[in-house]
Amino acid sequence: MGPVNIVTALHRIARHDDCHEVLTHPFFQVLTTSVPRIAETGLADPRGLANTAWAFASMLVMNRPLMHAISAASIKKCLEFYGQSISNTVWSIARLCIQDEPLITSMASQAMRHIEDFECQDLSNTAWSLSALALSHAPLLHAIAAAAIPKISEFTPQDLANSAWALASLQFSNPPFLQAIAAASMPRL
Repeated sequence: MGPVNIVTALHRIARHDDCHEVLTHPFFQVLTTSVPRIAETGLADPRGLANTAWAFASMLVMNRPLMHAISAASIKKCLEFYGQSISNTVWSIARLCIQDEPLITSMASQAMRHIEDFECQDLSNTAWSLSALALSHAPLLHAIAAAAIPKISEFTPQDLANSAWALASLQFSNPPFLQAIAAASMPRL
């Protein structure tokens, strides 16, 4: 199996309702042991790295060697990451409670370069991830706020809730963003 097939299989397993039944299957073990090799050899692209991290985080499977390999490969390819791949990567390490400062730093830098290209969910998930990791990265949070305000009417209720929770839990003050969240939330109550 090639890298794309492995990532696709892991992604589909993670999305399946009975994914936890698969975790002990020998095929899952083969997939799991393949990922670090793929990441280390540079065969995985940013989307594949992010989707693999997302799959393991969604299943709440902590595999430190695998996550370390994904982290190292993601840092090397950081300049190739964009909106969803950044958001999924940061969300994954937050979901697994991994404090990976080098990865966060590289993803935050890349996010700020491309924040205008982030979709609403990418913005809210990135803010949520920072708060879940208790990382008040002020430049990135200000960039998220600046990019989110013009798109606030497109935010789903979940995006609004995640963003508000992130700001509150980090005690991060950005009155225009909070006002925009409140204004977009009121008609939906």
